[in-house]
Amino acid sequence: MLSLEMTVLFLSREFLRWMSRGNSRSHNNSWIGYCRLSRTMITGYKKKKLGHPSEKLSGDVPRAGWRAVIISEVIFPIIMAVLFIIAYMFVKSFPASNGKQPPAPLIRIAVIALGPLVWNAAVLLVLFMTSLFLGPILDPRYPLFGSIMAFIAHLLAVIGMVGFFEFLVSFSIRCLHHHLNRLCAVVP
Repeated sequence: MLSLEMTVLFLSREFLRWMSRGNSRSHNNSWIGYCRLSRTMITGYKKKKLGHPSEKLSGDVPRAGWRAVIISEVIFPIIMAVLFIIAYMFVKSFPASNGKQPPAPLIRIAVIALGPLVWNAAVLLVLFMTSLFLGPILDPRYPLFGSIMAFIAHLLAVIGMVGFFEFLVSFSIRCLHHHLNRLCAVVP
């Protein structure tokens, strides 16, 4: 029987493997494959007749109707986010046991929800500039330059997400229900 530490190690290793697969060649079980398959709901695509067999992940997929896309990808997530934010703001609206009013909960949610987006935007901007200026120089000598840049981007994205999650946990070390409520408000 596996211990909790071994399970976490195995899951994190599989997660990192899932994130880094498909950087140079398509793979069925990869992050980019998942993104491509979820994108087919909006775009649809036709069966490929040429190319590498690993790039032929599925057959013809019809495009979803625009109402279905708007409801499932825009309206429903906004409603869920608003409900969870209202619930979190209600829980944090009561003063602490010492009578002090807690800090503004909406600002905390905004920092933790928008922080990873700003982090990833900054990382991608730096990596884009690096690829733009060093890519033509290093690509002929190192043919895996694109895969290395994709690996660095994925690694820094995971580090940013873990860092912001730890920042989220540091807000509510004592109250698990506040932490879970804040996590639900941030994720949608």
